[in-house]
Amino acid sequence: MQDEKTEEKAEIRFRYLLKIPLWLLILSTIFMLIIIIVANPNTGPIAVVLFLLTTLVLFASVAAFALQASLSVLGSQNFTSVKLFYASVLLAVGLTFLIGLRTLNQLQLIDIVLVFTLEIIALFYLNRRF
Repeated sequence: MQDEKTEEKAEIRFRYLLKIPLWLLILSTIFMLIIIIVANPNTGPIAVVLFLLTTLVLFASVAAFALQASLSVLGSQNFTSVKLFYASVLLAVGLTFLIGLRTLNQLQLIDIVLVFTLEIIALFYLNRRF
């Protein structure tokens, strides 16, 4: 009886948490398309910053959606919504940083290795802290 209630609560929580990244994904995709269509290549740093912020939100929502889906398949119950939010933003920051370096033609192999290493360390810290 208790096990059924726990499964039901987990299912309701999963459905609720799935809505937020889905809406962020839709809105950031629409906003990114507007930036790509409206901005011309000579708009300068404002368009680049808006594009990178939109990319950050897009990657964070995709990462949250993927983490929620993988956690529901694995059946992990100890992953709170705060930890899910932090992990998805952490993954998105690393990818956005790499895209920012690529826009400046500064991306090298050592940068990819450093970002990957820092992501692993930060995820380990996040797992221990929260």
